Amino acid sequence: MPVGTDTVDAPLPSTIQQRADVVSSVLEKMSVSNVRNSLVFNISISTQSPWKSAEIADTIAQLYIRDQIDVKYEATEQATRWLTGRVAELRTALEVAERKISDFSAATQLISPRVFNRSNGRSNICVTGSGLLKKLTPRSLHN
Repeated sequence: MPVGTDTVDAPLPSTIQQRADVVSSVLEKMSVSNVRNSLVFNISISTQSPWKSAEIADTIAQLYIRDQIDVKYEATEQATRWLTGRVAELRTALEVAERKISDFSAATQLISPRVFNRSNGRSNICVTGSGLLKKLTPRSLHN
């Protein structure tokens, strides 16, 4: 210690300790409560300055709102990623199913319902899956 000074060099508290002390002090002076039957909550802080109390309460409310927005944004992002993947899976499954239908139709040589409907029920000839010719009429469809 230098000669002629009356102060004692005390170690400065660490930044972490200072922050913990400030948080503890604020929490002791703060109260948060829900307003019954609503989504509103009340934040009250008692300090020597009404301005400082209002500023702290407003800041805590803003931080809470920002945190809730971030949480909801992340949940939305996660849902979007999942839905995007699911849509891709379903699109692939649809394409496979459509190819199978196309392959089946080509292999069985079935008459298209559109072709039969265009004939307005008049007699038509179609090739069956076994390659046999069959005369189609509205009555033969019901038998």
